[in-house]
Amino acid sequence: MLNSHHGDRIKVEFNRYRGLSRISADTRLGNHIQSIISNGVILREKDLNTGKSLNLDEYFSDLSMEISSLPDSQVMRSIGGNYGILTEFLGQIESRESGKEKRRGNLHELLEFILRIPRKVARSIFTVLKSLWEKPSFWDIIDTGIIVGLTYYIYQLNFSFLLAGATACFAALGTGMIDWTIRKRAPYNAKILGTFAPASYAIYLGLALQ
Repeated sequence: MLNSHHGDRIKVEFNRYRGLSRISADTRLGNHIQSIISNGVILREKDLNTGKSLNLDEYFSDLSMEISSLPDSQVMRSIGGNYGILTEFLGQIESRESGKEKRRGNLHELLEFILRIPRKVARSIFTVLKSLWEKPSFWDIIDTGIIVGLTYYIYQLNFSFLLAGATACFAALGTGMIDWTIRKRAPYNAKILGTFAPASYAIYLGLALQ
């Protein structure tokens, strides 16, 4: 039994074996009507107050959304779209549309993320290049001297490009960590890149000569 917002009372009965639907309604206007439908074909429309046959399109079309809210898609298919009644449960349609909207929203977010990647990469490259032109501070000059001196000392002890390159890398990382933790500033990129480039080549030479 269903009730519309206007006070109409609707009853839908269904014979699953025969695929037969019977829709009855007591309308707010005092009409007592009934329609029998079999697999989408209207077999009978009747005004139960007078017993006369009557075209019920106008009556049941006004109640189509209420009838479409029945949580039984088999009944909806049996009615077959007559009177503007949906052919499946309204809640199922809304759930499917909500899923589509969610998927569209996720796809839109994914596209925005992909489009942001080139901008982020370009911004990062610009920031690094810009930092290379910044003047080094007093501490950067001291750090560079320590890295160069320590690397040269290790090389003189062992004559090993591998150990010298590894020492330069660890020394650069160490001074970078000091910048972050003690000096409370970002490491000087020219110092880091300027150390890692030759240090990597030295490690390559060391491995090749072994």
